[in-house]
Amino acid sequence: DFETLSVGDLTKSIIAFTLIGKDPKNIQGKNPVELLESYVNEDGTIKNSSGHGDVIWTLFALETISSDKVTSVADQLVKTSVDGGYGYTYGGVSYASPDTTGWAIEALTVAGNERYAKSIQDAKDYLATKTDGNAGYRFDEYSSANGDTQSCVLEGLFVNDKNAVINGEYDNGNVNPIDVLLSYQLEDGSFKSEVYDGWTPTGEN
Repeated sequence: DFETLSVGDLTKSIIAFTLIGKDPKNIQGKNPVELLESYVNEDGTIKNSSGHGDVIWTLFALETISSDKVTSVADQLVKTSVDGGYGYTYGGVSYASPDTTGWAIEALTVAGNERYAKSIQDAKDYLATKTDGNAGYRFDEYSSANGDTQSCVLEGLFVNDKNAVINGEYDNGNVNPIDVLLSYQLEDGSFKSEVYDGWTPTGEN
């Protein structure tokens, strides 16, 4: 029943169907692609969107199926950046976050690296203000780096500028951001993630 799914769940379902080799335009006689495209308004905004996260995941899904609506959604996304970054809305105020900005860099690079070059650079400039001095990315000076944020940022940087990351151009304090991510890896190969109580870290992983 795709009609009752949130935008986030619908877009991720389309991506998953594609990855496992299913035709996302025909799932048990239904067309979730047509449904998603119907959510895209003429100006590129997304119906029932709750913020940048929904728009970016819509963009990921549209890119996955090579939709002709990619450009209109990407054009609209870059108009709504916050200090160059992308994030969420809380209490009617929009905030940028490194995690969502990493996703945005990836989505915009795929949508058109040259067309969105300035917006991508603005997003990278925003990220540069969110380092902890040791190549870790964090929300603000009161928070600390974590595996989730680090992986989201690297996701975008790898797609846009992989060689620069590997060659040390994003190093900080002689530390590479990849090494920061690897510092959260446990002996069994999994990665630890900090547990939050609402917006507050509990100190547990």
